[in-house]
Amino acid sequence: MYLNAIMSLFSISSTVSVLTGFQTPPPKLTLLSPAMNGDTIDIMANTSLHLKCTGDKPMFWQFPNNNPVNDNPEYLIVPYEGNYDFMFIAVFQSQPATIPCKPTDSRAKLSLWKVHTNSEIVVNNTLGITYNSKKGYHFEYPRWDGETSLLECKVELDNTEMISSISIHWSIFPVELHPLIDDSRAKNVFINSIFTLKCFVHIELGVIIEITWDVPNKNTLERSVESMAETQRKEFNGNRYDTVSRNLTITGAQMEDEGIYHCNVTDGNGRVFSASKKVTVYENGLPPSYPLISRVGEMIRFLVDVQSFPDFESVQLFWFKNDIQIEKNHKHLLTGVKTDCQFPQTYLEIKSIELEDSGTYML
Repeated sequence: MYLNAIMSLFSISSTVSVLTGFQTPPPKLTLLSPAMNGDTIDIMANTSLHLKCTGDKPMFWQFPNNNPVNDNPEYLIVPYEGNYDFMFIAVFQSQPATIPCKPTDSRAKLSLWKVHTNSEIVVNNTLGITYNSKKGYHFEYPRWDGETSLLECKVELDNTEMISSISIHWSIFPVELHPLIDDSRAKNVFINSIFTLKCFVHIELGVIIEITWDVPNKNTLERSVESMAETQRKEFNGNRYDTVSRNLTITGAQMEDEGIYHCNVTDGNGRVFSASKKVTVYENGLPPSYPLISRVGEMIRFLVDVQSFPDFESVQLFWFKNDIQIEKNHKHLLTGVKTDCQFPQTYLEIKSIELEDSGTYML
């Protein structure tokens, strides 16, 4: 059989047990034979392994007791707690975890699979999934997704395959979630206008949630659009976390859309955390107008803040006088846009007012 060179006894890293009270430098472990191939070595059963340990204090040898030797060459998987065919691993969601799926021969092909979907778990540094021949598969941010409770460690070598079943027991820390609703685009809602609410929540890496919306009137659902959930990874004081958000947009607002909107966040334990905002719908699309009296020769300027959906660049603005569109830069009438302020603004300026400028102006 092939012993695993990555077992603690045969690793050239700090694997020698040091008696309490030893002073630096620690004992030095040297492999005399056979020669190493990289940082691992494959040793056949019934062959010799020569190690040399030197130090300044009395020493003793300690052998690994959790990896019993088996003289069957078909055993390709390093046993876990004395078992070749089955592993039971306890994992806390979002806490680093290692699956000790390791081959006894460095030439073997190793893979880790989800049993329920028959899909392979591949190394992905972005997702925090790495592999170390001495430790196995490491998950920096393990997630429970309903598919990772039962895994298989597969090892293949010379037309021989060995499989070890891995049962994962998931534990989730009871972290409270605090969703928030941004209603900055639902402040001034008029009949037939569009408004948007944004729900967002900060979560630890690896936590799985679902965001849903409740509306005050079922008829609102016919004119509602929920965006896909978006996740942004951020870092604060060296700690990384995810911000997950989901928008609710209502088109063609009606009086029946007025009321309290609820954002619900459900975690992996089925717990629901909610936030709410009240939206008021105004019946008149425009605020009331008032007469403006001015003297001949004076300058008048109309200035209007513009808030638009989805963005200001996609909106066309026109000024009218007595229901007739005003041409840009017509005589002494000037129109334009200002963007160097909190909200974009459009303006109409009459440089020197005349009697013929009397009328009703509308944007």
